[in-house]
Formats: sequence, structure tokens, C-alpha cells
Amino acid sequence: MSECIGDCQMNGAGGIMVCPKCGQDEYHNFLEPNNLITKTHQMNKIKLHIKTLAGEILFEFEKENNTIKETVTELLKAKKGEWIKSADLSDMDLSGIDFSNSQFYNSQFYNSKFYNSQF
Repeated sequence: MSECIGDCQMNGAGGIMVCPKCGQDEYHNFLEPNNLITKTHQMNKIKLHIKTLAGEILFEFEKENNTIKETVTELLKAKKGEWIKSADLSDMDLSGIDFSNSQFYNSQFYNSKFYNSQF
């Protein structure tokens, strides 16, 4: 397997992430349908970006085998006590995340799942 040093991008069909430099497609479905979360990988690390409604990067988090849940949890820790403005967390499984003491302004959560989450 070749080492990836480039940004991964969405392959138009099927929602599979493919790196244009190395062709790896082992990570699937981390890019949400609305394209507001993107992912890059370098070796085993995965960087996820949470974007605003306007498509700007609001927050990014990178670690080995990163998940959307871990990235959103880190966003909440980083912005503790601050307003989280214009975040688009629509169409995501946000189950099990503790949103206690979080403050969102002008943000969207359409069709998101919150099973066993705390508010």
C-alpha cells in the first residue's frame, strides 16, 4: 500500500473517499451528503473538518481512526462556553454525544440522530 501525502476527495459515485495521489479508498462514508464535513488521511490519521453553513471550515480535528463523534466532541470541548455559530451538523449520527452547556447560534441539525445524547 502506498503512503498518502495528499488530500482525499469525494469520488462522485457511491460516497467513497478516494485519494487522488495514492488511490486508497479504505475509509468510507465520512463525507456527509451535504459536503459540509470533509476528510483527509495521511497513513492512519484521519482529519475531519466541520464546516459552516457557508462552507467555511469551522473546526478540524485529526487523529488515528478519527470519527465524526470524536470530532464533534472535540469541537464542543474547544468551544466550551462560547457560541458555536453557523455550524451545519445535518444528516449526521450524533448519538451518545454530551451537548450539555453547549450554545449554538444559527446552526442546523436537520435529520440528525441524537439517540442517547445529553442536552
